[in-house]
Amino acid sequence: MIDFMSIDVVYTAESTASGGGRDGHVKSSDNRIDLDTRPPKALGGSGEGTNPEQLFSAGYAACFLSALQLIARGEKVALDGATGITAQVGFGKDSDGGFGINAHLIGYLPGLEQGRAEDLMLKAHQVCPYSKATRGNIDVTSLSRVIDRGLMNSGRSASLLIELIDKPGQLKEISSIIADCGGNVTGVHYEKGNTESINGCFLRIEMETRDNNHVKTIKNALREAGFRTTKG
Repeated sequence: MIDFMSIDVVYTAESTASGGGRDGHVKSSDNRIDLDTRPPKALGGSGEGTNPEQLFSAGYAACFLSALQLIARGEKVALDGATGITAQVGFGKDSDGGFGINAHLIGYLPGLEQGRAEDLMLKAHQVCPYSKATRGNIDVTSLSRVIDRGLMNSGRSASLLIELIDKPGQLKEISSIIADCGGNVTGVHYEKGNTESINGCFLRIEMETRDNNHVKTIKNALREAGFRTTKG
């Protein structure tokens, strides 16, 4: 007999797997899901059907986004319409010689400070039913680290280190260039340079961007204006 979690159930989803399991078919009781399952090419399969990890990642992402929205409403934080969650579910061998899965949650929360976004993600992780069900059973990557890495890797967030030159109004000019290119400055920090720097002072700009090509456009515009930039 299966022991169910002690909750007041208001909805039950039901699906049946048949055939060869990972190389078979899955179908929900309401026929909304009616799919062939095939192992991905990375596991020696054809990759022509869906697989359990894809289905799990879709459910986790949707559930976590709802939890995030719930937390935001409770704290009166307005989320941008482009807010989204990506759930990456990995499958592989574990230390016991069997198989296991892990999960990486990537949050995209445009318009919020990194610290605020991180706080909302962590709170959502505490209330998301998928997170509750998997807690202590699978490894879910640290959210604060994943948020930053995910945004940086996709080009939706960037950090530029700009060497300051000897003229007034540099911050205003830099901000204007970024804004004209469609970027959004979220943080500004002054840093001391190394001994190879002529002026010995750098400006670190944190900004929200669309993708990696957008970051390149902004860097080129700054360089054309005479600023030396590095991405860091």
